[in-house]
Amino acid sequence: MRSAWCSESGTLAGLLLVGCLLAGPVHGHPELLAQIGLIDDQLAAQPENTELLLRRGDLYRRHGDLGAAERDFATVRQLDPDNDLLDFYAGRLQLETGAPGRADESLSRYLERHPEHAAAWVLRGRARLARGLPLAAAGDFADAIARSARPTPSLYLQQAMALLAAGEERLDSARAAADTGLARHPQDVALLGLATDVALVRGQGAAASGYLGILPGALADLPHWRSRRESLDCLQRGEATTVQCAAPARERLDQRLREQALAAGGFSDREPLQ
Repeated sequence: MRSAWCSESGTLAGLLLVGCLLAGPVHGHPELLAQIGLIDDQLAAQPENTELLLRRGDLYRRHGDLGAAERDFATVRQLDPDNDLLDFYAGRLQLETGAPGRADESLSRYLERHPEHAAAWVLRGRARLARGLPLAAAGDFADAIARSARPTPSLYLQQAMALLAAGEERLDSARAAADTGLARHPQDVALLGLATDVALVRGQGAAASGYLGILPGALADLPHWRSRRESLDCLQRGEATTVQCAAPARERLDQRLREQALAAGGFSDREPLQ
């Protein structure tokens, strides 16, 4: 069986993938269908109940019937165009249907009224990343972190990756974002991997050695981590240039960015890190 630790980049893609774009209904969600059926019965008696329509639309979204979700939200907009929650639900759906510009607009309106909603900042960050605005996305992820009672490693990773996508000049900022996450989650393998690779690319041997020193021992023999140790040894011996020693680390960072582009729908023409 393939270990969950085998691919940090696969973990990243899963974190950033916001849905199967333009997918049809997903089978195998009987609990969601049961909830939809209950709301169908309630709506038969209360067809203009916008709260029920929003709940059903979001259940349809989770089930994968994005067309049905969109129809429910459109009905809410007709019945109550100023509905306080509609822009959040609609923005999340627009992101999942491949309309990040519309999602950005909807979520921006929502955040004007609800600036403390961490999940809305995350969604807008993903929308802006898909639009090719990585610095704006990084700012949104930072706002999400600030408003989260217990920020998860994935939040810090998304912020660091957005900074990485902004280009070579943001490498140190990306590592700083990963460091902030590691202060809370000191052995998170995805954050450790990104921070170590950035340190290697920047020729920061002491920092890379520090990250490798806190790596859980069971992971040390996995290929990516052996490669990082070899790059560090190369730097410390001084027998090759930083560019030569860090070539595998740079390729891993570029692979992360390629997977992010595929998952988020943006940066498809982005140049590799130089």
